[in-house]
Amino acid sequence: MSATERVQLGSLHNGQQRRTAHEIVRDTLRHAILNGSLPGGSRLVQADIAAQLNVSTTPVREALRDLTSDGLVQFDPHRGAVVYQIDMGELKEIYEIRKALESLAIRLAASRITNEQLGEVTALQRNMVKEQDPAVWLTKNWKFHSLLEAAADPSPPGAPGRSPPGPPALNPPP
Repeated sequence: MSATERVQLGSLHNGQQRRTAHEIVRDTLRHAILNGSLPGGSRLVQADIAAQLNVSTTPVREALRDLTSDGLVQFDPHRGAVVYQIDMGELKEIYEIRKALESLAIRLAASRITNEQLGEVTALQRNMVKEQDPAVWLTKNWKFHSLLEAAADPSPPGAPGRSPPGPPALNPPP
């Protein structure tokens, strides 16, 4: 039995907005991965996912391709699509890099942040403390850091060198 047979993906999809089947599958799987319903190493069987979400395998295949490019899924030649499982060495390396970059960003932001930006960051941080859904918390955490990054960087959004407007791997289903 695959992980997608055990996790009821249909219950994670709320269907409020009109979206393509591909977007629904992608966002539902992304949310299940980020909230831990589909942990690292879980097999993602296209036919099982398609049946649970009442779609054909084509949007499932497209969604898995997107999630692979986002780094959330990898293709194993023997097992097919599998949820990416980060190892401790990689995690430590990521945090060492983030620690160096974020301390610089905070120093720059502290001298440039506006009262409006500070209010927005403070409100978001208070909201994050109350958040129970890990996938939603990750999205809010990204927003928190992007607000501080914006305060640290005086160039306009979209300027060369600026980060893209959103984290594709962290958008939970609406």
